[in-house]
Amino acid sequence: MTDYSIQTGVNAEPRRVVIYSQPGMGKTTLASYTPHPIFIQVEDGLAGIGADRLALVQDYNDFTEQLRWLYKNSNGYKTLVIDSIDALDRHIADMVCKLNNVESIAKISYGGGYKLVSEEWAKLLTNTLQAFRNKGMNIVLISHSAVERFEDPGMMSYDRTTLSIDKRAARIVTGWVDDIFYIRRDVKIRTDKSGFTEKKKADESDERVLITCGSTTVTAKSRSPELSQMGKVLLTDESLGKQTFDKYLSPLFQS
Repeated sequence: MTDYSIQTGVNAEPRRVVIYSQPGMGKTTLASYTPHPIFIQVEDGLAGIGADRLALVQDYNDFTEQLRWLYKNSNGYKTLVIDSIDALDRHIADMVCKLNNVESIAKISYGGGYKLVSEEWAKLLTNTLQAFRNKGMNIVLISHSAVERFEDPGMMSYDRTTLSIDKRAARIVTGWVDDIFYIRRDVKIRTDKSGFTEKKKADESDERVLITCGSTTVTAKSRSPELSQMGKVLLTDESLGKQTFDKYLSPLFQS
């Protein structure tokens, strides 16, 4: 009979984080505050940000070659940032199309193309990126946001803001990471009075907020009890959230 040992205490491991938003909300800038990051550019989004990076990825084979090279030459880097995973999702789909000699992923019968894409995502996360975590590197995945219609048999349908990748791949990514942070403009509720009636209206403000806890309308989560309980934190300083990162997010990462 095998003799097992009981482990106690907190098991501190490199963090796995998704940061997503609409374009121009500061997600790449926020990722640049992580401990000594190195960026893999799957799209050109580092203009004006002085972070170390590799050349712009041309296709999925180029992406995997960059990962192999970086694995051997990552000494000193503490965080691997992939910007963006929706661009990477398209490269994976293109690779699957070429291997199956079709023009579109939808041309593969019975949803088989999407299944192949999600299987590649699973291998990438649990094998390749896990190898970087085993070296002590945090993983940050950047994505754009999308709004999808969610059909719930038990209640009314509703719109949900989530990652801008295929829903099958999104389930794998969201299940793998420790935190999913969504950046958006803050919303202020005001009350308009007209005679005896009152109407509440939502106005979008100039302040950005980092959503740290999910709801029926937003995909988000955090394995930090403090951030999950807060639900959101303001990104109000001029450097797109440096003070917020240092106060709330920096303790999450191994450095």
